[in-house]
Amino acid sequence: MEYAQPTPVGEEVVMPESASQAWELYPRDSLVPLGDFAREAGFECPVLMTAEAIRVMTRDTFGGGPKLFRQELVRRLGHVRTASRQFTPVDAFIVHVQYQDFDIEELLVRQNFDTSEPYLLITERV
Repeated sequence: MEYAQPTPVGEEVVMPESASQAWELYPRDSLVPLGDFAREAGFECPVLMTAEAIRVMTRDTFGGGPKLFRQELVRRLGHVRTASRQFTPVDAFIVHVQYQDFDIEELLVRQNFDTSEPYLLITERV
């Protein structure tokens, strides 16, 4: 993660009220709860990602085995956690994922820590 930025003015972002509502936005098989990976990165709330967002975050690890995959996912989630502190507890922002070949992709991060079901939702930016 090179940097995070607010979503552009005028860009509409659907902001779920809770983790349960985040689950309702996507088909059950397209969201992945990150559990231990998120806790290892320092999150205390559920972190949900689409399978495509996981692919974006871990692209440099393909072929490197499960240990490298875990390390890269936790490392990049740590960057997202650091970035999330720059924004208000209920906010959406964009993170830029840079690869070894200097390609850059963007992910949309939505967070709501001011609810009875706090969550962080990471999806590909459409």
